Order: sequence, then structure tokens, then C-alpha cells
Amino acid sequence: MQKPAHEYVSVKIDAPALCDHYAVRYITGVKIAPSPLWMQNRLMAAGVRPINNIVDVTNYIMMEYGQPLHAFDADKIAGGVIGVREATAGEILVTLDGQERKLEVGTLLIVDGEDKPIALAGVMGGLNSEVTEQTTNIVLESAKFSGSSVRITSRQLGLRSEASLRFEKEVDPNAVIPALNRAATLMMKYAEGCVHQGVVETVVQQPQERIIALSISKLNAFLGTDISSLETKTILSRLHLDCGDVSGNTIEVRVPTRRGDITRDVDLIEEVARLYGYDNIPTTVIEGPTTVGGYTKSQALRRNLRKLLVHGGWQEAMGYSFVKEGSSKLFPRLGTGEYEVKLAMPMSEERGVLRSSLLPGLTEIAAYNRNRKQDNLALFEIGNVFLSTEEKLTKQPQELSVLGLLLTGNRGEKRWNVPAEKVDFFDIKGALESVFNALGLSERISYEANKPTGFHPGRSASVYLTAPEGKLWIGTLGSFIRSYSTNWILRIRMQQNYCLNRSTVMREQL
Repeated sequence: MQKPAHEYVSVKIDAPALCDHYAVRYITGVKIAPSPLWMQNRLMAAGVRPINNIVDVTNYIMMEYGQPLHAFDADKIAGGVIGVREATAGEILVTLDGQERKLEVGTLLIVDGEDKPIALAGVMGGLNSEVTEQTTNIVLESAKFSGSSVRITSRQLGLRSEASLRFEKEVDPNAVIPALNRAATLMMKYAEGCVHQGVVETVVQQPQERIIALSISKLNAFLGTDISSLETKTILSRLHLDCGDVSGNTIEVRVPTRRGDITRDVDLIEEVARLYGYDNIPTTVIEGPTTVGGYTKSQALRRNLRKLLVHGGWQEAMGYSFVKEGSSKLFPRLGTGEYEVKLAMPMSEERGVLRSSLLPGLTEIAAYNRNRKQDNLALFEIGNVFLSTEEKLTKQPQELSVLGLLLTGNRGEKRWNVPAEKVDFFDIKGALESVFNALGLSERISYEANKPTGFHPGRSASVYLTAPEGKLWIGTLGSFIRSYSTNWILRIRMQQNYCLNRSTVMREQL
């Protein structure tokens, strides 16, 4: 006779605020093999790659019940103890994808009897407890983790999984045990495992159905409708929500645990509106005071800059926000980020990262025109650049509004009595000074000669703005070096190619 499961494994929860329920079943004698063809077909139809019979069963149950499960190799769990706790400073875990994860304090973990992390709770298992072809004994996990905790962990580590997507939206606490038992049955059938008697679990809080009072008059006031109490109950019954009368104008709605998103009466009103049909809700005239629209400070600034430059003979360019990886590193950046923001699914290799400078796009446009015999260009672009201090994103990158100017070729057309004159450093410096003069900043701007990346050391300068907090570097102007011009197929003499890259966000600090 097989020993009960609790003699092989025990469970403890040291973070009760983040885990309401943790349950496991103990299965021995499993044989790792491919899952049945019907299960593989269903998983592939759902966009899940089949792996083996154990992993496929956990994924199949997740699709069937909406309850993520995880299988541990029982022989790799020290002491036969599984615990749930928060991470401490400096802890590291190698996840199933082979990546070493540096854990933030407070990250919810699954640990073994030696307090060693073996999984990221609700996100991904650890490589040190992975089910392999040599696995014979399984500890099968089913739990109810805090959605906010899983969401924070996923964002901090830049790691999303099918399990985390479901936990983030909160799973049904009443599905923890049924899903666990169903998975154990399938493993017994398709992996020839022996399921030991009993579920080993720790329950912090028993799930309770909510009872919400819904006022029919409030519902109609919110929606602008005239829906009766009977019609409201009929609509809610289609969602399998039991309703009872409290008074003529109020009904009580019993919300099952599977609908964790319904917590207030306004949530019920939203459900009624959805099933009643938005097209059936009558149109009403908007009431209340009105205000005159207008541009924000940033919008007005952009429009004024465009008008000023266009009147000065410049043409606006609108480049791609996506550029080739490494292209922006050839120029000085205006922010503090040192990493490019890579796209998860780029359109092509030439559009693989978000730009951290406007100059690659402007030079690409100049090359396009140069190849079509259009040498004399005065281009400007106002757009956003993206900078990150992280190689792997866990938070939004820094986004700056930037003005870029590019000047090539001749200052004017050649005439019979006047030779063509090449543009030089002072042309772009003059355009910049006209911008500062229009913005009333001329007295607070200074220039310092320097040798920035990508620019000619004898024909470049940094631009500084004197602000209350000190001297701020807001941009660089100068001539491109020949190597960069060659890289971008700009067959233009050095003194013909001048550019400015300047942040307009600094203006908001004044």
C-alpha cells in the first residue's frame, strides 16, 4: 500500500499576504515520453509548443481550467519541503529559459527545505528543479498567488509567461484543487504515474462568494436607460450570476469566485451595459460647463519652432522611430541612457531598435536625396528619442523631445556672376541662434569647442543653457567626420555637411 503524500512532502507559506492557497500532489514512477497526439494537437492549436507528457498536461489543464500548474522533480527538492516566501537582497535564480535572474527584494519565491529558490512564484520554474527525461517522481503544484505580486515580478525581470498572464488577472481560488486533481489523473493515465493519497496544502484564506447590492435606479442613471428589474436579472443570469430581490428597486447579486473582477455595483452595471448592447443605449446631449480648447505648452512650442524654421527656408523631415542597431551610438546622446531599446519583433534588421538620436534618420534622408542628385538640403526634424539605463527593460525608457537640423551642399544656387558658396559651421550656428532668439534664450546660451563622437574635432561645439540649477548641456553642432559620411553613403565634402542635435525638453525646466 502506498504511503500518503504528506509523508513525502510538506508545504509552508511564509508570505500569507501574497499567497492564499498552496497545494501539491505527490506522484511516483512516472515515465517521461511524448504526450498523446490529441493533446499535442490541442496545445498547438492554442499556440503552445508540446514538450513531454508531464509538461503538456500542466499546460493543457491551464488552458482547460485557467489555472496554471507547475511540476517539480521531487528528487531535486531538498528535505521534501516546499515553501513560499519573499526574496531577500542578493538572491539569484536560473530560470527554465537558462537565464540568470537577479531577484529584487520582495519577489515571491518557491523554495525547498534548504531555503534555496526553485521557482519564481506564478511566473516560471527554476532550472534546478526542472523535469527531465530522467525524472521519475513528481511534485505537482497548484496555487493562488497575488496578481499584483506576479505582475511586479514579471515587470521587474522583464519576463512574461502564460502562467503570469493568468495570475496577473487573478485566477479562480475554487479551481486550485479541481485543476490539481484533474492533472494528477491525466499524469496517472498518460505517464503511468502512481498518485499518492491526499492533497498536501496550506490555506490562508477560504474563498468566499461576494454578494453585491445593485440599485436599478442607479444602473439606469449611469447608463441613461430604462431597464427594468426583471430585464436586469435576465441579463445577469446569462452570465450565471444568481440574483435575488431585496426591495422593488434593489437586487442582490451573488458573484462566484471565478469572477474576481466584479467587486462593486459599478462592475455589474458594466456587465449589464455590455450584454444589453451599447447600440441600444440612447444618445443623450452632453450637459455641463464647456471650456475653450487650446494647445499645451509643448504643442505650442513645437508649432512655433516649425513655423520659424519653415519661414527660414528649412524643410521638415519625418524619419522612422526605428533605426538599425548600433547606428545611434555614432553620435553623442542627450540623455543618461546608455542602452538602445530593442524591439521584440522588428520589421527588419534595418529597423531593430528605437532611435536614441535623430541624426541617423536625417543622414539616411540626406543619402536618399544625394543619390538622386539633390545635394542642397536644409532639413529639420522634431521628434522623440528613447534612452534606457537597462539592457533588458523592466521599466519604461526615458523619452525626450529633440530638434535635429541637417545642412548640406551649397548656400544658394550658382549664378552667372556669383559662384556657389558651400555651407559652413556658421550657417547652422546662425539658424540655431535665430531659434534661441525667438524663444528669448539668447542671453543664456553659450558655446564651447569640443570633440564629440561622430563630429569633426575642429568644426564642432557643445551648446549649454544657463539654468537655475546650473549649466545644462542641451546639444551639439558641427561637421560630420568622413568615416561616418562614408558609412552612410554620403558622398559629400566635409565642410558641406553640418548638423545639430538639440533637446527641447530642457525648456520645460525653465
